[in-house]
Amino acid sequence: VFYPRLRAWVREGVDRAFYRGRYSYRATLLDWSRALNAETDLPSLLSRLEDRVRETLAVPEAAVLVRGSGRRFERLAATGRRISVELDREVIDVLERHPSLALTAGTLEGMAEARHLFGMKAKGRLCSVLALTDREAFDSSLSSEDSALLSTLCAHAAPAVEAARVMLEVRQHAAEVESLKALQERILESSGVGLLLIDAEARIRAWNRRLEEIYGLPRDEAMGKFLREVFPLHSIRRIERELAAVGPDVEARIYRHALVNRAGERIVVN
Repeated sequence: VFYPRLRAWVREGVDRAFYRGRYSYRATLLDWSRALNAETDLPSLLSRLEDRVRETLAVPEAAVLVRGSGRRFERLAATGRRISVELDREVIDVLERHPSLALTAGTLEGMAEARHLFGMKAKGRLCSVLALTDREAFDSSLSSEDSALLSTLCAHAAPAVEAARVMLEVRQHAAEVESLKALQERILESSGVGLLLIDAEARIRAWNRRLEEIYGLPRDEAMGKFLREVFPLHSIRRIERELAAVGPDVEARIYRHALVNRAGERIVVN
């Protein structure tokens, strides 16, 4: 009857003696996990999380693997080795239903020494996993208290990790958009043809240097204005007639259209 209590008491005493400062980390780990939401940089957040788990439990290795497409999970921390693994469907199913899973040696590709997986779910979906080794200490196996602590930590940390992952995707998408925008501008500016871009409301969004020369209107005065505010009415009506004649999603062309530019010069344009 008293053995489990005695064992727990001895274990706590050994922890205090052996881990010293690390024991206090355990007491504050969950409080620390609640502050993770302030970190929006995913690699930095993952590195901090892994470091804290290693320090707290004195395990040699801990890695947070973030879910990509399908069953692929990757380590995206700022430092340390790269791990990319496709988890078995059975492993994912277990972690969808249970907080943790014990591993046998060599199960996790890229981290053969891993012995434990803890699920990290956000909005009911497994979005990441925490993989860690056993301790190299007096009692190498994780106790039930350790497992409960890590399960609670993962529950707190999962939404922060998922939010940072989404933020990373947004930043990457924004960078791609900026890159495409820069490419578009280079194409526009390198063209010997006068080019402009309009949005769905016929508001001018781009106006290249060659068109400035042809039409005599500086870019700054054209940008953001509606097409009808920049070109004469007869030109706008000609454009509308040609668009209506060919229908949607078909290129319309206008040849030899007489146009008076802003300098008062009569020019013929296509």
